[in-house]
Amino acid sequence: MIVGSLVFSLICYAVPLALPLIIGIIILTRFEKENLIRLVASFTLKPVVAYPFWILIRFGISPLRIGLMPAPLDLLGDLLLDLRASLLAAIPAIALTLAIVYVFRQVFKARSAQLFLIGDVVRWFYTFVVSVTVFNYSGSPPYLGMLLIFIGFLLPSVYAIAALIFVTSVNNFQTR
Repeated sequence: MIVGSLVFSLICYAVPLALPLIIGIIILTRFEKENLIRLVASFTLKPVVAYPFWILIRFGISPLRIGLMPAPLDLLGDLLLDLRASLLAAIPAIALTLAIVYVFRQVFKARSAQLFLIGDVVRWFYTFVVSVTVFNYSGSPPYLGMLLIFIGFLLPSVYAIAALIFVTSVNNFQTR
């Protein structure tokens, strides 16, 4: 039962990452090898690396095992526990963003690089917000939670499509 549930969860989380994976690989292999394009490809592929860690941390690590469990019936403690668990789950995305920014720091003079960074920050901030709200509070309507999760799964694909459009337009402009 646990293995079947784990496989189903992996499929549900992997399908939305297929498009960013494919587009990221296409950008890396088919377009010019300048740093701006590599930066865009790195940001496109980042969710493919970060989401499995987010899932593992958010749902795989019990708050009891990492010493975050508050006193029973402590509502403020429960809220703080949820916030800490969600912050802990955001660490892979933030760390990968910082690594990408460090590696491509000279590219951030370009406005387009800054916009892709802002898009990436919006993406992991949205993941954090969904993690705090949807997964922790059952008082919200179920359709709202499903809508927020659906939008969260769409963000990497929308980001990847925007990256492909950008890279294609840059490539077309350079070939003129």
